This record gives sequence, C-alpha cells and structure tokens, in this order.
Amino acid sequence: LKVGDKAPDFTLKNQDENSVSLSDYKNKKVVYGFIQKQVRLAEPLKQGIRDEFQEFEEKNVEILGCSADPPKKQ
Repeated sequence: LKVGDKAPDFTLKNQDENSVSLSDYKNKKVVYGFIQKQVRLAEPLKQGIRDEFQEFEEKNVEILGCSADPPKKQ
C-alpha cells in the first residue's frame, strides 16, 4: 500500500477474542498501527499514540493496533 491507498478489508480477533473487521469502521477515520513483538521496538509507536491521543480523539479518529502476540496476551 502507498500513502492514501484504501486499505483492504480484513478481520482479526481482538483482546477479548471477538472478531473485528476494518469494515466495522467504514466512513470513519482510522489510524492502524502494527506493534512489533519485540517490546523495545514497539515503544516509540505506543508512546507516540499515547502522547497524541487527545488530538486523535478531538479529530474523531479511531486508533487500532495489531500485535504478533496471541489475543490472550494483549
């Protein structure tokens, strides 16, 4: 994908093992981050989202993330 491309739909299990699809957020703004399993590499992304969370919230942006960890570990 390139910046501005429409993401393909996909479905994954969330931390409660419920199915969540990107299409569930149709017509909404979404930031989707991939969290690397190695914690030290994931920290900058998590910190950036944390630091900017209020701005995302004010702009009505949903934040989603994907981890290589199984749902029960998230």
